[in-house]
Amino acid sequence: AYLMHDLKNLIAQQSLVVENSQKHKNNPRFVDDAIATVKSGVVRMRRVLEQLAQGAPVQSTKKIEIGKLLLEASSQCADRRPAPRLEVGDARLWVRADRERLLMALIHAIRNAQDATPADGSVTVSVEAAGEQCLVRIEDTGRGMDADFIEHRLFKPFDSTKGTQGMGIGAHQVRETVRALGGDIEVDSAPGEGTRLTLLLPLDSSAGSPAMRAPAAQGSATVGDAGGGSPAVRAPAAQGSESSAGAARMRAPARK
Repeated sequence: AYLMHDLKNLIAQQSLVVENSQKHKNNPRFVDDAIATVKSGVVRMRRVLEQLAQGAPVQSTKKIEIGKLLLEASSQCADRRPAPRLEVGDARLWVRADRERLLMALIHAIRNAQDATPADGSVTVSVEAAGEQCLVRIEDTGRGMDADFIEHRLFKPFDSTKGTQGMGIGAHQVRETVRALGGDIEVDSAPGEGTRLTLLLPLDSSAGSPAMRAPAAQGSATVGDAGGGSPAVRAPAAQGSESSAGAARMRAPARK
């Protein structure tokens, strides 16, 4: 089922290239982007074929600069509105993971935020270090969720709110990918107030302490037009409880 979900996303991505090719085929930037998209898709499809042939996920962990991976994920999600806005700090943060698996998890998380947000809203992706962890935050100004939905349905496979257009695997796959790396997920949300998804990933210890990391060359980057400005950041409620405003915060539900 997870492989089918990956294939569905790959097909959707390639379809967009084909659909826009007639209109933009004489635009050199479109051609460059299309080639990069097809190249990335080929790499990911080969990984899927390897998994099908071996009957189990192929894991190949390496040290990854999370800012660059977030830029790639955000760029691949810039084909729909609201386009994600990426905010990175001035430090290069490293994690150790299967690159393609983590990339797909980030794409799933960003697309889920886009699906829940109107075109004139905003989706913001940011990253920072906190002790020995790397915090990746995906914030949207969409419809939000209540505590019951987060606890019982958000990470439940095949329980989709997208009707026949989705299989309800994305959020579950994000959680399992993050937990396989020794991390976890926190969700801050309230109906009508948007959602903040925080991926807590262990920093790669071989990269040194966060304060000693070399500054990134680009500092910060913006992908697409967020349209609605930065979403307001609510003060988090106590873990697993609801705040007076109705916002819910909790760790991703444990496996059952």
